[in-house]
Amino acid sequence: MTLLAATQITAVATIVLAAGAVVSAIFAFLAFRKQSIEVKALLEERRTEATERHREQAVRILLWEERTSRSHEPGGEPIHVILAHIRNASNHPIYDVTLYWYHNGKIAGNAYVLGHFIPGQETVVEHEDLDNIGPHAVLEFRDINGAEWQARPNGTLKEVRLAVHSG
Repeated sequence: MTLLAATQITAVATIVLAAGAVVSAIFAFLAFRKQSIEVKALLEERRTEATERHREQAVRILLWEERTSRSHEPGGEPIHVILAHIRNASNHPIYDVTLYWYHNGKIAGNAYVLGHFIPGQETVVEHEDLDNIGPHAVLEFRDINGAEWQARPNGTLKEVRLAVHSG
């Protein structure tokens, strides 16, 4: 075998090896990209699970309103009454429970500091809407993990800093 033939065979082998390396690099890049996408999906799933665990107790604190009217005396002028129902449907107590009445983004009336609620506890707070302005109830409380929440009768739940702490 001549030196020229050996050089040509070596050159062809080098080209084949280089082409194999390029193909391997492409497959490695595609595998890495697919793995990156899977890792991002797993991280997002973990974040969602952590958020759900964080809100787990708070979503079981129920607040709903009942609007009615009554009269202090028979045949008297009816008074509009709003009943705010509060129930701790979680398996843990909640603390610093306070109910506010809001109208147009401002507190309307007194705050009701209700203290703590044990699991299963339910209460009703009555508000006479003498001016028939239609305030709505807002409940604030602290869960067993120390997170502070605000709940509204429309199902809105958000983490807040409580205005009232029992100490």
